[in-house]
Amino acid sequence: DVIANRFSNPAIVDTVRRVAFDGSSRHTGAVLPSIRDAIAAGTPIEGLAEAFYGLGEALTGEGGVSVGAVYLQLALYLMPESPFALAALANAYETTKRYAEAITAYDRIPKGSPMQSSVDIRKALNLNQLERVDDAKKVLEDLARDNPGDIRVFDALGSIMRGHKRYAEAVDY
Repeated sequence: DVIANRFSNPAIVDTVRRVAFDGSSRHTGAVLPSIRDAIAAGTPIEGLAEAFYGLGEALTGEGGVSVGAVYLQLALYLMPESPFALAALANAYETTKRYAEAITAYDRIPKGSPMQSSVDIRKALNLNQLERVDDAKKVLEDLARDNPGDIRVFDALGSIMRGHKRYAEAVDY
């Protein structure tokens, strides 16, 4: 109730970013041991993981990418296969041009996820940023074979080929 009152009080202007930045210095000394104790005691942790995911997503959206990534990592510590937290972490890595790390995060998303097509497209775009054009092309061609009606795949494939002046290959897409 105290937190709800504080954030609903127009006289006090707090932002998620400031609150999260202030609290991030206490993670290793106070928060992480409490999380470990809760896990050891068998306490349900899904709600806490969702809270960390929400903070991480909000912070990366507000430009606090490094602190947002910490919260996303905390969410993944609690729920290692959370597709939304993994995708948000990959997006944070993309923002900071850490394309290999983004690919690794995307690869951790369980196969068959409803977001699989989007994940594979993002992965291919990151491979392209790493100048691994043929690897990107293969990811997208495999995806196009499995999803022939998804125009996003063909758009990404054509854009990558045109971007590398491989016009003869781009014509097919």
